[in-house]
Amino acid sequence: MQPSATGVGPAAHRGLAPRRRSDLRARAGEVVVDYSRRLKRMLADDHPWPIGYAYEVPCYIPSARLVKEGGYETESSMIYYGLYGPFRGGIEMQLLSRLEMLVSRARTGP
Repeated sequence: MQPSATGVGPAAHRGLAPRRRSDLRARAGEVVVDYSRRLKRMLADDHPWPIGYAYEVPCYIPSARLVKEGGYETESSMIYYGLYGPFRGGIEMQLLSRLEMLVSRARTGP
Protein backbone atom coordinates (compact mmCIF):
# COMPACT_ATOMS: atom_id res chain seq x y z
CA MET A 1 0.00 0.00 0.00
CA GLN A 2 1.74 3.15 -1.23
CA PRO A 3 0.36 6.58 -0.28
CA SER A 4 1.05 9.38 -2.71
CA ALA A 5 0.61 13.13 -2.43
CA THR A 6 0.82 16.36 -4.36
CA GLY A 7 0.00 19.96 -3.55
CA VAL A 8 -1.64 22.84 -5.37
CA GLY A 9 -0.69 25.95 -3.49
CA PRO A 10 -1.77 25.47 0.12
CA ALA A 11 -4.21 22.66 -0.76
CA ALA A 12 -2.87 19.12 -0.55
CA HIS A 13 -4.18 15.93 -2.12
CA ARG A 14 -3.40 12.48 -0.80
CA GLY A 15 -4.38 9.12 -2.17
CA LEU A 16 -4.33 5.71 -0.56
CA ALA A 17 -5.55 2.44 -2.02
CA PRO A 18 -5.81 -0.04 0.88
CA ARG A 19 -7.49 -2.59 -1.37
CA ARG A 20 -8.18 -2.72 -5.05
CA ARG A 21 -11.90 -2.45 -4.27
CA SER A 22 -11.77 1.10 -2.98
CA ASP A 23 -9.58 4.15 -3.27
CA LEU A 24 -9.43 6.91 -0.65
CA ARG A 25 -8.90 10.42 -1.99
CA ALA A 26 -8.24 12.94 0.78
CA ARG A 27 -8.31 16.64 0.03
CA ALA A 28 -7.32 19.52 2.26
CA GLY A 29 -9.79 22.36 2.52
CA GLU A 30 -13.49 22.92 2.54
CA VAL A 31 -14.41 21.34 -0.76
CA VAL A 32 -17.88 21.30 -2.25
CA VAL A 33 -20.01 18.39 -3.42
CA ASP A 34 -19.26 19.20 -7.07
CA TYR A 35 -15.75 17.77 -6.57
CA SER A 36 -17.04 14.57 -5.02
CA ARG A 37 -19.50 13.97 -7.84
CA ARG A 38 -16.90 14.72 -10.51
CA LEU A 39 -14.26 12.55 -8.82
CA LYS A 40 -16.66 9.62 -8.61
CA ARG A 41 -17.31 9.91 -12.36
CA MET A 42 -13.63 10.37 -13.27
CA LEU A 43 -12.43 7.42 -11.21
CA ALA A 44 -15.47 5.16 -11.31
CA ASP A 45 -13.36 2.02 -11.86
CA ASP A 46 -11.43 2.75 -8.65
CA HIS A 47 -14.57 3.19 -6.52
CA PRO A 48 -13.25 6.41 -4.95
CA TRP A 49 -14.17 7.58 -1.49
CA PRO A 50 -13.57 11.35 -1.48
CA ILE A 51 -12.72 12.94 1.86
CA GLY A 52 -12.70 16.70 2.51
CA TYR A 53 -11.30 18.67 5.45
CA ALA A 54 -8.30 16.32 5.55
CA TYR A 55 -5.08 17.55 7.18
CA GLU A 56 -5.98 21.23 7.27
CA VAL A 57 -8.46 23.79 6.01
CA PRO A 58 -6.46 26.27 3.92
CA CYS A 59 -9.63 27.84 2.52
CA TYR A 60 -13.00 27.28 0.91
CA ILE A 61 -12.36 25.55 -2.43
CA PRO A 62 -15.19 26.33 -4.83
CA SER A 63 -15.98 24.60 -8.09
CA ALA A 64 -16.17 26.55 -11.35
CA ARG A 65 -19.96 26.60 -10.96
CA LEU A 66 -19.75 28.28 -7.56
CA VAL A 67 -17.12 30.78 -8.70
CA LYS A 68 -19.53 31.79 -11.47
CA GLU A 69 -22.49 32.04 -9.05
CA GLY A 70 -20.47 34.13 -6.57
CA GLY A 71 -21.59 34.81 -3.04
CA TYR A 72 -20.04 35.04 0.40
CA GLU A 73 -18.02 31.81 0.40
CA THR A 74 -16.43 32.31 -3.02
CA GLU A 75 -15.78 36.03 -2.71
CA SER A 76 -15.42 37.56 0.74
CA SER A 77 -14.75 34.60 3.04
CA MET A 78 -11.30 34.17 1.52
CA ILE A 79 -9.90 37.03 3.59
CA TYR A 80 -10.16 34.88 6.74
CA TYR A 81 -7.69 32.46 5.16
CA GLY A 82 -5.21 35.18 4.18
CA LEU A 83 -6.30 35.17 0.53
CA TYR A 84 -7.39 38.57 -0.69
CA GLY A 85 -9.37 37.68 -3.73
CA PRO A 86 -11.58 34.91 -5.08
CA PHE A 87 -10.31 31.98 -7.09
CA ARG A 88 -10.72 32.16 -10.83
CA GLY A 89 -13.08 29.77 -12.59
CA GLY A 90 -10.13 27.63 -13.74
CA ILE A 91 -9.37 26.44 -10.20
CA GLU A 92 -11.56 23.35 -10.61
CA MET A 93 -9.77 22.13 -13.73
CA GLN A 94 -6.37 22.87 -12.20
CA LEU A 95 -7.16 20.84 -9.09
CA LEU A 96 -8.72 17.97 -11.03
CA SER A 97 -5.78 17.75 -13.45
CA ARG A 98 -3.41 17.56 -10.47
CA LEU A 99 -5.59 14.84 -8.99
CA GLU A 100 -5.46 12.88 -12.25
CA MET A 101 -1.66 13.15 -12.15
CA LEU A 102 -1.68 11.84 -8.56
CA VAL A 103 -3.88 8.90 -9.50
CA SER A 104 -1.66 8.09 -12.49
CA ARG A 105 1.44 8.08 -10.27
CA ALA A 106 -0.25 5.85 -7.70
CA ARG A 107 -1.23 3.36 -10.40
CA THR A 108 2.25 3.13 -11.94
CA GLY A 109 4.20 3.25 -8.69
CA PRO A 110 7.27 5.34 -7.80
